[in-house]
Amino acid sequence: MKIILDRGGFLAIIFIDMLKKLFSKYITFMVISDSNGEVKNKKISYGTLLVISLALFIFISFFIYILIGYQKDIVKEDKYENMVAENIILKEKYRNLKKNSSRNQKIMYNVLNSIDSLLILNNLPPTSEAIKEMGIGGTTKNWDSEEDIMLEPSLKNEIEDISTMITKTEARIDFAKTMLTKIKNSDELDKKMWDSVPTNWPVYGWITSGYGFRHSPMTGEREHHHGIDIAQSVGAEVRSPANGKVIYAGYGKYWGKTILIKHSYGIKTRYAHLQNINVGLGEKVKKGQIIGTVGNTGNSNGPHLHYEVRVYGSPVDPMKYIIAKK
Repeated sequence: MKIILDRGGFLAIIFIDMLKKLFSKYITFMVISDSNGEVKNKKISYGTLLVISLALFIFISFFIYILIGYQKDIVKEDKYENMVAENIILKEKYRNLKKNSSRNQKIMYNVLNSIDSLLILNNLPPTSEAIKEMGIGGTTKNWDSEEDIMLEPSLKNEIEDISTMITKTEARIDFAKTMLTKIKNSDELDKKMWDSVPTNWPVYGWITSGYGFRHSPMTGEREHHHGIDIAQSVGAEVRSPANGKVIYAGYGKYWGKTILIKHSYGIKTRYAHLQNINVGLGEKVKKGQIIGTVGNTGNSNGPHLHYEVRVYGSPVDPMKYIIAKK
């Protein structure tokens, strides 16, 4: 231990001696004045020069460190801004995809309703609402990857919704294929039966009020709308969607000019707010025959056709029977 201390002291003595020599030796600079040619000598020790050099080295190193850090921050900020911009674009794409998926779901639901009509015509049981809804469990998306974790929670939820919608739509497509195969394998459609079911549109236009509960456009109170309202210009032709017999053709205070047609299989249809009635009581009508024109009579706030379907006296959604495309 004593040897180590002696060596340490010896090294300290050598170091101090070196510093003394550095600060005792000088470098002389000659400074010549431009104005009078006077020469001045400036001396600086090696030790001072070493200290200045070390200080300058430390300052430059620190400056470079700060500069590199600043550059990294700029790169990070640019990267963050790019990620935010990409995130906005992705969110917009997902919203559009969600909108399209929702629209496709509605289309598939209408397809299943049309298949229902085919099933009924083939004396096959229709599908239940529960089956049409195709209830699917929770999302199967696994949010474990680093990229997924960086996504905003709201965007994750939107992706989950879209994933569920796509899965549900795929299930409906598979079910529709199964039902169509079932219909194809059944007996050939009976044309008389087909013509007796209201599968056609009575008039082409815009559905301004669907079947079900709504707020009355006249009173504002909640009511059950037993049919659908199809907006069209006054005078547009209204056609019978199926073969049948006219059981009422006249004017009512609420419905205005109205036609009631009795079809087969307990089905009756109503056409209200007409401008003209082109058929008479007891007249037999054919599928596609013109029976009247769109009007604005009765309790109505604009030109449209109120179209209603009843089966054995109970109102049903007319869209469940309409198969023909607009």
